[in-house]
Amino acid sequence: MIVMNTIININIRNIDNYKGDGRYVILDVRNEEEYKKHHIDGAVNIPYRQIEYEEADLDRSKIYVVYCEHGGVSIMAAKKLYKRGYQVINTIGGLAAYERYKLKFN
Repeated sequence: MIVMNTIININIRNIDNYKGDGRYVILDVRNEEEYKKHHIDGAVNIPYRQIEYEEADLDRSKIYVVYCEHGGVSIMAAKKLYKRGYQVINTIGGLAAYERYKLKFN
């Protein structure tokens, strides 16, 4: 198990590096409607405002890679999770930047 003593920030375009690796959970903290419209493949949705209510469903042995639409909400969610003892990686840029990046290179 990797133990982190801080929140790591990565560029959203690097989130694919964590997909499919069982140590990580890609966490979409946007609201349910936004998630249903589009999300990163394999992401789990827990809206930011519901994190404390759904905390019992989170696995403390996992590292949560958090994203939102533009990056502002994900850092708040990452801080909240980190303060509660979770290992967290925050993404800078959000889903909007991820989709622009993917369109540019696909």
